[in-house]
Amino acid sequence: MHLVRGNDLGGAAVAERAAWAQRSCRALVTLMLGVLLTGMGPSYEREVRPLLKRRCLGCHGEQPELAGGLDLRLRRTAVAGGDSGPAIEPGNAAASLLMEQVVSQAMPPGDVRKLSQEEIDLLQRWIAAGALTDDPEPNKLPPPGEPFITAADRHHWSLLPIRSVLPSKVASEAQGSTSATSGFHADAMNGLDLFIGRELREHGLSFAAPADRRTLIRRLYFDLLGLPPSPEEIERFLADDAADAWERLVDRVLASPHYGERWARHWLDVVHFGETH
Repeated sequence: MHLVRGNDLGGAAVAERAAWAQRSCRALVTLMLGVLLTGMGPSYEREVRPLLKRRCLGCHGEQPELAGGLDLRLRRTAVAGGDSGPAIEPGNAAASLLMEQVVSQAMPPGDVRKLSQEEIDLLQRWIAAGALTDDPEPNKLPPPGEPFITAADRHHWSLLPIRSVLPSKVASEAQGSTSATSGFHADAMNGLDLFIGRELREHGLSFAAPADRRTLIRRLYFDLLGLPPSPEEIERFLADDAADAWERLVDRVLASPHYGERWARHWLDVVHFGETH
């Protein structure tokens, strides 16, 4: 007879429980990893929607007549689908009609450039991760071909209300940084001066003394036109006692053809433009 001591039975049970715990931990880690990967799908607003707008909405949203009755302007309209049924099946990219069409290169139709493999992979990952959106979609959608604004669009800087970002008004009572005159008072004359004044204060500096008119017109011409003012232009400005003399001079110089010539050459240099004859 083979006898097994009680402590041997206890050891086997402990080993079995340890193996079960190990298998359970592996299963839990696998499950958690799947959840994490699902939550790491591509951003709809930053990646997927721009792709659909760029490659698909020409036929499926931006024209009054929807091709195949399919509207891809929103996630929910894509799920609802068109004449051939739902375009996407969240969580199942392989069963999604949209993926079938782009992978087979049936869409976009005709001679239009097909989606790259990178673009296809992006759509596939988004659908596999649940085809989630970043923000709630609008409840109402205008007819196809008419523009609409999403919640994400409303955060774009161009659609935000205009607000004042100017620092508080500054003035300098100290000696100018380039002038020997002491005790002068230099108020900020415009919004840019407010920012400059703030930076000067942070560095322990102050505004320079106001330049005389002859210096101002020369600075203006050289900065904007790259040319000096003529003696007649200088004398005309010096003789102009109107309160808006400086503003009118700036407008006149900005309207000069030489202003366009100077800065056109500058930007042509920036883009390394060159031509030969």
